[in-house]
Amino acid sequence: DDINKHDRFKKQLLIMNKGYDLVGSWIDEFNGDSYVSTRKVPENNKEIYRLARFRSPLNHQTVCFLKDKINKLGGYEDMPYHEDYLLWIKCIKAGYKINNIQEPLVNAEIGNGFIKRRSGLGYIFSGFRLNYRLYKYGINSLLIFLIAIVMRFMFFMLPNFLKEILYKLALRD
Repeated sequence: DDINKHDRFKKQLLIMNKGYDLVGSWIDEFNGDSYVSTRKVPENNKEIYRLARFRSPLNHQTVCFLKDKINKLGGYEDMPYHEDYLLWIKCIKAGYKINNIQEPLVNAEIGNGFIKRRSGLGYIFSGFRLNYRLYKYGINSLLIFLIAIVMRFMFFMLPNFLKEILYKLALRD
């Protein structure tokens, strides 16, 4: 469903050739033909690491990476809804050099079920496992781990229309 901008890979390869292990970008989100928002993520390692404590610091559909580096970490693990976020955490833990290009290089289709897919007990339990890994890897303290669990539980138990409002206010441009 996603559409790459014509110069996406050229721009990403220029950055990768400067010694980066992973390179992503912003995305423009669409529902059908209607623009919804731009999902911005931070540019440099320090900002990416800081954001990773609370949410995914990369837009998965935009990321280019060195396959041998990812294989060295065991690749994607089974963690429903959060496989990519966990992989980024493993890359951060390994000290990989990461960059996000500060412009949208992908048009992403979010569809009508975008919010509904981020609901329910399965999503909550998977989020708990992910947050435990953040704690286990030393990225988050015990206090941040506990706060994140409570906040995620409260957020994902909200009615979908409230979640949609909060997503737009807090996570999108």
